[in-house]
Amino acid sequence: MLRTRVRTRQQEIAMRAMGCIAERSLGKVDEERNREYVSFAKKFPALIHTCGLALAVAFACAKSHKDYLEDLIKVMGFEEGASADNVETLQQKFMEKIVKADVREYILLTQSTMEASLWLKRYAEAAEADAEKDRGDAGKGFEEKQERLA
Repeated sequence: MLRTRVRTRQQEIAMRAMGCIAERSLGKVDEERNREYVSFAKKFPALIHTCGLALAVAFACAKSHKDYLEDLIKVMGFEEGASADNVETLQQKFMEKIVKADVREYILLTQSTMEASLWLKRYAEAAEADAEKDRGDAGKGFEEKQERLA
């Protein structure tokens, strides 16, 4: 009998976050861009907590953290059913959804965004540590971990 593996919501979010960070291969993109991405990934959950979701996302848009927002939207699953051809349009739709949400929906969006941002933070930190540990083969261990989880 074929057994289907049931995954929790947290496992699904974690897998999407790992995929985003692995795609980005933090060791393969230029050093400055990596540092900015990891730095922002570390700060974003606290930014949501202190300023609120709408202001945190607006700040990310204003400061041109498009890479991070793109990954955040992917991890949340917001892009499902939408064409991901234009990332900026997707980010605008995400911001509109946040601004137009009623209180209950805003709280749910905040919670799901916080969960997604925490997973991105964890994996960005792990990838950064891998890159620092072994500059010559930065993403290998991280990609192997992703394959085991899939």
